[in-house]
Amino acid sequence: MGKRIVIKPSWLEYTPRPDDVVLDLDPGMAFGTGLHPTTRLCLEALEEYVHVGSHSNILDLGTGSGILAIAAAKLGGPETRLTATDTDIIAVEATQQNVERNNLSGQITVEQGSTAAAEPNGPYSLIVANILASVIIDLSHSLYKLLEPGGMLISSGIFIERGEAVVQALEKAGLPVQEKKQEGDWLCLISVRGR
Repeated sequence: MGKRIVIKPSWLEYTPRPDDVVLDLDPGMAFGTGLHPTTRLCLEALEEYVHVGSHSNILDLGTGSGILAIAAAKLGGPETRLTATDTDIIAVEATQQNVERNNLSGQITVEQGSTAAAEPNGPYSLIVANILASVIIDLSHSLYKLLEPGGMLISSGIFIERGEAVVQALEKAGLPVQEKKQEGDWLCLISVRGR
């Protein structure tokens, strides 16, 4: 994915190249194998915006298999702290196992729940939310409150026909969209909270 991210199924061997960011993953029954366009769009956005020292505290809301949290942790380096939340206990368990598989237990906290579960570890400099358009709309004000001033939101899971409604909701919440990425019928929106 992108230029450097390699998703390695846990049951396969892979010899990484020097610049590879390898995600050792077994999604189990959780969403997040890297095959869906929205996951790819989010991974590419993380690769573009997360670098060592760029973000100290990141939230992966609706983490699924943990793929985006693990990518952000590896891109951000050992000083980056992450919270990964999901309402589905199967996803929480899969994420915890994948966090341990990637030796990131000291960096990533996994919680069951949504924005309320994420509040104690905020505010965040970056939130990635690869969920549904309707959920992003419903949570837009909560996402604003979870972000620090100047913080970035990467939101996806948005079917193109719902894109304008999501943009309007985010802008109304104080999260103006700075960039749109598209793959097929799916969108990824980059928003920044005003200072």
